[in-house]
Amino acid sequence: MNEAKFVHPNPSSTDWSFRKIAAMLSAGWHILLAFVIGMLLLAILYLALSTPKYTTILKVVPIASQNPGVSGRLGGLASLAGVSLGLSGQDSDFGLFLDGLKSRETAAAVAGEHEIVSRMFPAEWNQTTKSWLPPPETILSRLKRSLLGPNESWRAPDASRVQEFITTNVKVVVSQDSSIVLVSMENADPEFARNLISRLAYHSDRLNRERALVRAADHVRFLETELARETLAVQRDSLTELLTQQLRTRMMASSNLPYSADIFSAASTVDRPTSPNRPLILIGALVFGHFLGILALFAREEWRNEKQQEEFGK
Repeated sequence: MNEAKFVHPNPSSTDWSFRKIAAMLSAGWHILLAFVIGMLLLAILYLALSTPKYTTILKVVPIASQNPGVSGRLGGLASLAGVSLGLSGQDSDFGLFLDGLKSRETAAAVAGEHEIVSRMFPAEWNQTTKSWLPPPETILSRLKRSLLGPNESWRAPDASRVQEFITTNVKVVVSQDSSIVLVSMENADPEFARNLISRLAYHSDRLNRERALVRAADHVRFLETELARETLAVQRDSLTELLTQQLRTRMMASSNLPYSADIFSAASTVDRPTSPNRPLILIGALVFGHFLGILALFAREEWRNEKQQEEFGK
């Protein structure tokens, strides 16, 4: 008879009804509130300590072609004349321009512009001595070295490091619905970002222009030689049109106007910081605080159930 009073329903930790959960949340509202406030305070502290970054955007478009389809027609003429010039169209010139934005050649050209590179790696430039120095070692860098081993020795910024920076930080967004291509970058120094992506566009177009000028000059010499010794009228007409096109290409590449890409909208920076995303971080802290608070309440309830089971087992 004495043992009968201990026959009690076993409180199961998995028996979670809606009413039980509601009662648990109601009784532990102060714990839930503490977690939410704690996460919000951490988020506010992070936002206060973080450096705001701004997005800079440059818009470029292909150079408008004055003779649509001329490349294909001239390719046929070249075949008829029995020559191969490796002609490229306007689209491929623009594609080369976009690829060139992050190329080693463009990075090497930018690496020669000290004003940009010194702001690209500000922690390594000593303004007093006007020289490059290894960045000061931090706790994170020491921890990384101890875990992963010593990294390659430090070297002053060069074309390789500049290209790595450009590849990591500069984005090229090509739209399927528009010919406008966005070249963007997010950085804490808007003036530096505007200068960098503007110079990238300039150098990529310049390198394209120089390559086209060399090709066109070589093609002109070749076509003039072929034309001087050709006697058939049909082939002479084909060679003459090819020569005219190459002279036109040489003229365009020799001018001071953009060759492979036109600036649709100069580099500009948004007024408000885009990173860190303050609303998103605060909302995330609010949601995560609720999640941790509810998790803590469930853990506390589980602990209470285990204590009750131990007491019932005595």
